[in-house]
Amino acid sequence: MMMMTSWRNIFLFTTIASLLALQFPPSLGSFGVNYGRKGDNLPPPPEVISLYKSGSHSATKSSPATKPRIYVPRAMTNIQTALTTIDLIATKVTTAISMATVTNTYPLSNGAFADQAANVMRDVVGFLAQNGSPLLLNTYPYQAYASEPDHISLAYATFQAQELVVINGDLKYFNLFDAMVDSVYAALEKVGGSGVPILVSETGWPTQGNDPYTSKENAQVYNQKLLAHVGSGEGTPRRPGQAVDAFIFTMFNEDQKAGTVEQNWGIFNPDMSSVYSLLNC
Repeated sequence: MMMMTSWRNIFLFTTIASLLALQFPPSLGSFGVNYGRKGDNLPPPPEVISLYKSGSHSATKSSPATKPRIYVPRAMTNIQTALTTIDLIATKVTTAISMATVTNTYPLSNGAFADQAANVMRDVVGFLAQNGSPLLLNTYPYQAYASEPDHISLAYATFQAQELVVINGDLKYFNLFDAMVDSVYAALEKVGGSGVPILVSETGWPTQGNDPYTSKENAQVYNQKLLAHVGSGEGTPRRPGQAVDAFIFTMFNEDQKAGTVEQNWGIFNPDMSSVYSLLNC
């Protein structure tokens, strides 16, 4: 389920895993928190709703356990048609991808959809452009940093770099998040999606399980800096002034996921105590 304090439009979000409701915020970048439920000790939903309200969290995205196979472009078209027939014309349909869908990301302007995904993404992007919907992107600078710590600095991955790190033509990058988002914008441009905006549907940092890359301190810094960056409305170097909205992954630590890292992305413990604070960023 999803909640936000202000709305511009309501979107439906379809992935290979699920069909979910999504509400899209206005003007400057806004943020939300994913509400995963793979745990046997999590609080009941009414208590979670109260927790969101008390902490002024703007949105949640639930994650279902089943993963039926769906031909995404056809499913999106069918859903949009069904919504139109019941006069929900302002309701849009979209889908989410991961960074694994994109290749050739160095230099960033070379970003393109991988061969195995290109045809499907061309159809998806055409649908999004025609219907005025955003593309949802799950992007994790933590994963890039943890896999290549000799080439990617913690400061660059966590919005703390004080000096320029990457130059791509006239575009200058001080953080990995912007670089990853812009590589997907480059891929969109190559399949006719220059006007399709990106909404970051998942991003975050785990607190344990892969020392020294995982820690409460790293997670707190990343998510606090993320919220400040999103809230600034400054966009990315490739899309300056175009706000990026983002959903933090995830609300709670989930003990039924596989492996210590996957169990520890939450900003709250199952008893609703904070793992770390998102305030005072």
